[in-house]
Amino acid sequence: QNLETFFFLFSFLRGFNPNRTSVTELFLSAQAVRGDNITVKSYKVESRITSRFAHTTFKSSVVNSGSKPQSIGFNVHIPKRAFISNFTMNVNGITFVGSVKDKIVARNLYAQAKSRNKAAGIVRTNSQDMETFKTEVHVPPGSNIEFELHYQEMMQRKLGFYEHTLYLQPGRLVPKFQVDVYVYEPKGISSIQTKNTLGAHFADQIKVNSSTDKAHVVFEPSLQMQRKCETCTESAIDGVFTVIYDVNRGSNAGELQVSDGHFVHFFAPSKLPPLPKNIVFVIDVSGSMWGVKMKQTAEAMQAILDDLTIEDQFSIIDFNHNVRCWREDLVPASPIQTEDAKNYIQNIRPRGGTNINEALLRAVQMLVRASNHDLVEQRSVSMIIFVSDGDPTVGEIKLGTIQKNVKRVMREEFSLFSLGIGYDVDYDFLERISMENRGAFSREPEVHVYNVHEGLDPLKKEATMEVKGSRLLVTRYCPAHKTDRKHQQVVNSVRFALLRGWQKDYRRDTKQGTNVYCWFVHNSGKGFIDGHYTDYIVPGLNSFLHMNPGNTTQF
Repeated sequence: QNLETFFFLFSFLRGFNPNRTSVTELFLSAQAVRGDNITVKSYKVESRITSRFAHTTFKSSVVNSGSKPQSIGFNVHIPKRAFISNFTMNVNGITFVGSVKDKIVARNLYAQAKSRNKAAGIVRTNSQDMETFKTEVHVPPGSNIEFELHYQEMMQRKLGFYEHTLYLQPGRLVPKFQVDVYVYEPKGISSIQTKNTLGAHFADQIKVNSSTDKAHVVFEPSLQMQRKCETCTESAIDGVFTVIYDVNRGSNAGELQVSDGHFVHFFAPSKLPPLPKNIVFVIDVSGSMWGVKMKQTAEAMQAILDDLTIEDQFSIIDFNHNVRCWREDLVPASPIQTEDAKNYIQNIRPRGGTNINEALLRAVQMLVRASNHDLVEQRSVSMIIFVSDGDPTVGEIKLGTIQKNVKRVMREEFSLFSLGIGYDVDYDFLERISMENRGAFSREPEVHVYNVHEGLDPLKKEATMEVKGSRLLVTRYCPAHKTDRKHQQVVNSVRFALLRGWQKDYRRDTKQGTNVYCWFVHNSGKGFIDGHYTDYIVPGLNSFLHMNPGNTTQF
C-alpha cells in the first residue's frame, strides 16, 4: 500500500528504562548506520526473488563502544515501489517490533504511550519521494543493537529485463559484510548479470552461480577490500548493486502464479502490432522554458509527431500562466494535421508563469469528452504526454495537491507519461505524477567511469564506462599533454557532449561557460545512446541561439 499514508509506531513495553531509551523522528545521514564511537559488527542483505516477487531483508548489528549514552541510527534506501512488511530492533536481548498503522491511529497511540510515561516514537519515510527508511535509538554504553528491516516488491520488466536494485551504504568498515540474492523462476532463467557502481576493484568480488531455473548472486568483500585505500578507515562501499535478469517466455497468454489465495498474471508478448493511440500533448511554454529548453521541446515533438500513424488521434495543449489548445478535440494524425501541429509548436515563444495543474486537468477533460462521445476506437489506448521542467509557479503550486487532483480525474482510465526538459528538471515530481497514473518518466541514465589507464596513444587515457547495463570503452586526452588537437572535431560526428578533452558547458554560466572534461564514446556512441547518432545531430550551434526580450543572448 502507499507508504505516504502510513507511519511506523514503536511502543517500548516493560523491561526497558523509558528515561534511557527513545526513538526519534529525525535522521538526516545518508549512511546506513550513524553514530560516534560505535562498532558495526555485521551488515547483511538478503533478497529472495520467486516468480518476479522479491522479499529483501537488511540486517545490521551494532555496539555502542563509547563511554557515554548516545543515539545510533539506522537508514536504508528502498525502491519507491516497495512496501515495508516488518521492522524490529533488538537492544540488549530485548526485541521491539514495529507495527504499520494508519497515520491517525499511529498518532493517537503515540500520544497515549507518552501520557503513560512509556517511551515511544513515530518513525516515517520521506513523504516526498518515499525512498528512505529512517530510525534512531538512544542507548547506554556497551549496548548491543540489532536492526532488521523487511520489504517486498513486485518486479517490473523494462527494456527486456527485470532489475532488482539494492542500495549499499554501510557508512563504515564492517567485519562481516555479505549480500546474497537468490532467484527462482519456474519458467526458467534466460539470462542473468550484475551491474556494479561500487568500483572496479569490487568486480571480481561478485559471484554468480546459475542453473536452468535458479541463480545465486553473492557479494562478500573482505575488511581490507572495503577500505578506500590500504591504510584508510573509511568504507569504499557506497553505491547501487543491481541484479538484471530475464525469464523464458512463450508466445501464449502469459503465466499465472497463485500463492496464499492471491494471484498475479505475467503477460509480456512479443511482436504484437502497436495499438491505436489517443494522445494529448501538454507542453510547458512558460518563461523558464526559454532558449535551449524550448528548442529541445520542439525537436522532441518533431520526432514524436513523425512516429504517429493515421490510426492515431492527438491534440496539443500549451500552457504558461494561461492554457491554450491547438485543437479543442482530438484529430486524426494525418500528414496535414501533423504538419500543422509542427508549425504551431515552432512558432511558440515561451513567456509567463507555469500553471501545471490547470493544463493537466484540461487534457484529461479532452480525453474524457472523446471517450464519452465514442470518438475513440474501443481497442485504442488514451494517454497524456507531459513536457515540462516540472516547476509550477501559477495557480495551484503545491506538488502534492497537483498529484491528487490529477489522479482523481484520471480515474485509472488513462496514462500519463512525462518528459523532463533541461538540466534543472524536478525529476521527483515528474516521476511521481507519472507512476501514480499508469505511466513512466525513460530520467538521465546513471554513468559510472572506472579503470582509468594509459592507452595505446600516449596522449590519451582509456577507461571503462558502465551505463544501462553495458560496459563501453571510452578515451580522453590527458591534461598533462594538452595541444591544439583538443579543439579537433570528433571524427564520427557524435556531438552530444561526449567529445574529447576540455569542453564548455554554458547552461549555468551563459557568458564564460564552465570547463567540463569529457569522455569520447567509441563506435558512434553505440550502447550509450538510443537509436543512431544521426538522431542527435542539430543543424548547427546557431539553431540553439535565441534573443530574449532583454536583448541578451541565452543558451
